[in-house]
Amino acid sequence: MSFAALDRMLTRLVTHGRLTLVDTDGKAHKYGAAGAEPAARVRIVDPAFPRKALLSANIAVGEAYMNGGIVLEEGSLRDLLDILLVSRDRVGGPGLLT
Repeated sequence: MSFAALDRMLTRLVTHGRLTLVDTDGKAHKYGAAGAEPAARVRIVDPAFPRKALLSANIAVGEAYMNGGIVLEEGSLRDLLDILLVSRDRVGGPGLLT
């Protein structure tokens, strides 16, 4: 499982707010509507994070945040969780943060 699979999932999932995810190559991927709030920008530091997030997002996001596998560059942890959880509730995401 690669970043491409995570990218596809987030493209379908993020319907609330705006999320920018910077991959390990430094490329920014944007999800949600431009200018929407809340907004968060997250840099992936751990190259294994995309696979972990697809397999068990509810654990992977928290662990990666705590151990530095992802770094919030803009917004707060509350903003990030708001984007993911409200979006999940709207579209019934595939086990994301359940």
